Amino acid sequence: MKNIAVMDLGANTVRLLIACPVGREKDFQTVYTKQKIVRMGKGLSRGGLLTGESIERTMAALKDF
Repeated sequence: MKNIAVMDLGANTVRLLIACPVGREKDFQTVYTKQKIVRMGKGLSRGGLLTGESIERTMAALKDF
C-alpha cells in the first residue's frame, strides 16, 4: 500500500505527517513527522490578508518539507 501524506497549515505552525496503512482496518503507522513554527498569522490585516513576510516564512517551511 502507498504512504499517505497530510499537511496542516495553522496560524503558527506548519506540520507534515507521512503514514503507512497497516492491517485490514483503517489504522496507520507514522513513518515521518516534521513541524516548523512559521507564525503565519503574525501581522494579519483586518481584512484577513497575510503579510509578505508571513507568506515567505510559510513557503520556506513547505520547501523544506
